[in-house]
Amino acid sequence: MRLRLWATSLYLSLLLACQNSPAGSESNATGHLIAHIPTGWIAHHTVQSSGLDFFEFLPPGQNPLNWQSKLVLERTRAPITLTPAQILEQTDQNLTENCHSFSRALIFSGQEYEMDSAVTLVTCRTTKDQHTGLIQLSKAIWASPDWYFIKVRIKVPAFSQADELKHQHLIKYWSTFLRKNIVCNPDTELSACGN
Repeated sequence: MRLRLWATSLYLSLLLACQNSPAGSESNATGHLIAHIPTGWIAHHTVQSSGLDFFEFLPPGQNPLNWQSKLVLERTRAPITLTPAQILEQTDQNLTENCHSFSRALIFSGQEYEMDSAVTLVTCRTTKDQHTGLIQLSKAIWASPDWYFIKVRIKVPAFSQADELKHQHLIKYWSTFLRKNIVCNPDTELSACGN
């Protein structure tokens, strides 16, 4: 079943006190995440504090403790010295530690509207704790001084390496979805704000 996307601008709070910025820098946050939330998905977990905005969305009717699909949006202002590809490699490592067998791929790494970004795909054939399969697509965007992370997690029945291609339609759909989630920064020459 193909999900329809509801394009909605989700303006994450960027008003942080200067003391929360990395040492010696001034807050120059002028951007915001343009997030596309699938139609009907509901925010089940939200955290907003000085330095972190976190939103977790689930399809209607899903139990937050036993979900089947999950969308996570996060904005943080942390002094991270890694590239988007490197930070996704580290966060993906946490997921793969719970897998008997997995594949990981860097789908994209480069500039997107003058901001460094990366996208990774992890397919976990069998999780150690729930014995289900798991597909995760993650996107990281460095929009100085803020980091944006978009993650999609989908539980599927456990599968073998030979059956990995049967989930290609899900991977294609959610890869296209991640491409539409961008940061608008009106100060950049190639701004995504008009998209």
